[in-house]
Amino acid sequence: MKSLFRVFLCLVLLLGIASAINLPAMADGNPDTTWQEDFSYTKSGGSILLSKYRGSATDLTVPATATIDGITYTVKLGDNCTEFFYYKTNLKTVTFAPGVDTSLVTNMYGMFDSCYSLTSVAGLSDTHNVTDMARMFRNCYNLTDIEGIGGWDTGKVTNTGRMFDYCNALTSLDLHSWDTSSVTTTSDMFVDCTSLTNLDLHGWDLRAATSLYGMFSGCRSLTAVNASGWRLGSPRMSKMFSGCSSLASLTSVAGIDGWDTSGVELM
Repeated sequence: MKSLFRVFLCLVLLLGIASAINLPAMADGNPDTTWQEDFSYTKSGGSILLSKYRGSATDLTVPATATIDGITYTVKLGDNCTEFFYYKTNLKTVTFAPGVDTSLVTNMYGMFDSCYSLTSVAGLSDTHNVTDMARMFRNCYNLTDIEGIGGWDTGKVTNTGRMFDYCNALTSLDLHSWDTSSVTTTSDMFVDCTSLTNLDLHGWDLRAATSLYGMFSGCRSLTAVNASGWRLGSPRMSKMFSGCSSLASLTSVAGIDGWDTSGVELM
């Protein structure tokens, strides 16, 4: 009996240690498949909610379904995807398979932050509940392609600060379809995007924004910005074009002469 008790006690201790160090979840006592071991997740009804990537892949596809012990679950991203892929320096491509549900996500702060080798993101489409995109692609030095980003639903987003900070390989972005009416800060949004030459942001409604500080600072290759039709409130706009050495003058910023800056606090 004592021997059985010792075995039982050891099992309890091992399970406690496994839980404390966040080992991959188990389904009915059996190990999950390899891709599941790479994610932190919880089960909710017929779905698996992903909260963090912990693997080391170079080319990753997030699947739309997962089968565990004969039961098939739909794959969703949980509501908080803060630093979901943070500092995954080996990661080169991320593809969300058709059917991956991202509708629950409200926070994408730093989602791909410091993925130094990342070149492309594909399949991330439903962003209609997201409120925070700050630092989302910060320090993604090699990022060149974000599939469908121009069509993202950004109507609830309030923070895009440093979203593309040090995305040194990006050359152009067309974000003119974004709904920016809820955005309160775009501070350093494109800071030090040193290869960025062209930006189309025409029609942005920034009346809720209080800070556009350093928005394009350090974009030394930038030659054209379409900012026509911008609607402004009372933002701080200092150092907005600091270090944009390739802009011949601010007349290269389309529409700047039509900005109503009567409420601007600092330029």
